[in-house]
Amino acid sequence: MKLATPGIYCYIANQFSIGKSVAGEAIWEACGVIQDILANHFIHLINPQNVITDFSCMGFPTCVSAVDGIYIPTLCPTQASQAFNNCRGFSSIILQGIADRQGQFTCIFTS
Repeated sequence: MKLATPGIYCYIANQFSIGKSVAGEAIWEACGVIQDILANHFIHLINPQNVITDFSCMGFPTCVSAVDGIYIPTLCPTQASQAFNNCRGFSSIILQGIADRQGQFTCIFTS
């Protein structure tokens, strides 16, 4: 399973002054806690097999939800240009969407 790109591990390691391997272990541990503790409280599928079957019909086997994001290029004020720069080196906002098994957006987020 790939949770992040190597650049993200480097970023986290630099932010907390730790090694990349320690950052990777921390990410895995956090994901385990999320799965073990939070998932049962927030993710409720009435019939998981129906959800998996519906996503499979759309070409996504063994899937229960779909998340994707995109960088949308923007013009930004010159005095705040660093606040809008992304990891690809241009100014943008991020648009993220989550879709259900009918292909309908259930959550749209931008930052």
